[in-house]
Amino acid sequence: MNRQESPETGLKYRLAVAFVSAAAAAATLLLLPLLVAYALMEGTDYVILDGYALVFSWYGIAAVAAFAVAGFILSGERTANLFGFVWFTHPVWSRFDAWLKQRPTLAIFVMLALMVLAVWLYVPRP
Repeated sequence: MNRQESPETGLKYRLAVAFVSAAAAAATLLLLPLLVAYALMEGTDYVILDGYALVFSWYGIAAVAAFAVAGFILSGERTANLFGFVWFTHPVWSRFDAWLKQRPTLAIFVMLALMVLAVWLYVPRP
C-alpha cells in the first residue's frame, strides 16, 4: 500500500517551520528591549542594555529553542497563531479590547498592573 504524505506533515516542512519560528523569535527578542524602552519613554541606555542582558542570557536561548520546538510540533498555521498572540495581532486581543472598553475601571487596573510589571522587570533590585 502506497501512502502519500501531505506537505504539512513532512519532515522538511516541519524543519522549515521550526527554523522560521526560531528566526522570528530571535527577531522579536532583539526588538523587545527597544520597544519596552520606547513604551516607557525612557531612551536611556540602562533600560536597553538591561533588556539585552536578559535577551542574550540563557532565557533568550531557551525562548528561541522553545519557539523552534513549538514550530516543529504545532506546524505552520498553529505557530502563526502563537506568534499572533505574542505580537498582539491575534483576534483575541481585539475582542479583549472591546471587552475592556465596556469596563473602564478594569481597564485602568490592567493598565496599572502592566506598568507595575514593566517597572518590576526593569528597575534594579539590591
